[in-house]
Amino acid sequence: MARYRVAVDTGGTFSDFVFFNEDSGELSITKVPSTPREPFQAVLNGVRELLDQGVPARDVSFFSHGTTVGTNALLEEKGAVTGLLVTEGFRGIYEVMEQSRGYGPVTYDLFFEKPRLLATPYTTEEVRERVDFQGNALTPVDVEQAAEAVRRLKAKGVESVAVCFLFSFLNLEHELAVKKIMAEEFPEASLSLSCEVLPQIREFYRMSTTVINAYIAPVMSRYLNALEDRLRETGVTTPQLYIMQSNGGVSTFRTSARIPVATVLSGPAGGVISSLGASGKVGIIDHMEGFVLIDVTDETAPAGIGSFFLDGYARDVVTAGTIAYATDSPSGLYLFDLSRPGMPEPIGVIHAPAAPRDIEV
Repeated sequence: MARYRVAVDTGGTFSDFVFFNEDSGELSITKVPSTPREPFQAVLNGVRELLDQGVPARDVSFFSHGTTVGTNALLEEKGAVTGLLVTEGFRGIYEVMEQSRGYGPVTYDLFFEKPRLLATPYTTEEVRERVDFQGNALTPVDVEQAAEAVRRLKAKGVESVAVCFLFSFLNLEHELAVKKIMAEEFPEASLSLSCEVLPQIREFYRMSTTVINAYIAPVMSRYLNALEDRLRETGVTTPQLYIMQSNGGVSTFRTSARIPVATVLSGPAGGVISSLGASGKVGIIDHMEGFVLIDVTDETAPAGIGSFFLDGYARDVVTAGTIAYATDSPSGLYLFDLSRPGMPEPIGVIHAPAAPRDIEV
């Protein structure tokens, strides 16, 4: 029997599927309405369309999923009640952020408002510990004081906890010590450590990313567990179950449930990577110095603009030199040369299939 790879991207309105027959190389596509209340149901409906064609569930060898579950939880502020543990004396880092306003035009926006804090001062606690800029432990973790801080978070109704200590990217022992305390005092809570989520310099970036991870982790964990359970009930047995990441790669369900912040741009990243592959098939990559790939949707059109590929690396978008611009349209993928004066004219198009379910590669 043929083996099939299944890829799905769920959006707010529709969920799109691609089925790939590994033996014949045939591609087929389908689209089903999304199910916002139970997002996994749309995924199951699409998979069943493949199975209804006579494909046994056991012949699904690979499953990859671009999802907006974490993104929606973040944008709609429907994440978990989140607590934050910080180094004693540094509880203001997350609230103060990096500066009074953002970068770019908003620097001059008199009406700029900071994003709402996902971990409020009320659910922020300090832990007595200190690591210096070389990674040396100056003050060990005060275990009893840390345990008391965790108990206070539990009493406040916190569901998920983010931990971000100074210089933990150089020395992770203090955050790991708190992990043990959490296992004893608050095992039912979700836990995100900055040394695992984003082990790099700059406290606010590391802290805010870890807080986002903690905020959406319970939502993503519930979703992925439910999706995997339903897929198994359907008869899909493959261990290759993956979630699209913001960097264009994939990670396992287990890893994505633990580090869901890496999936926040899951959908737009998939569109950009797909456009990159399509551009390669028509030779655009061979004769262009660089190009911009944009995944345009009816919800967050600018989201895909963040990826600029040059020499295989993601870079900032520039408008100098010879650059091709690719954007989705109802009839195909249009390609533009932005180096020409005036309004750019299409220099090529990758046509969408006439039939909604069959594609020739």
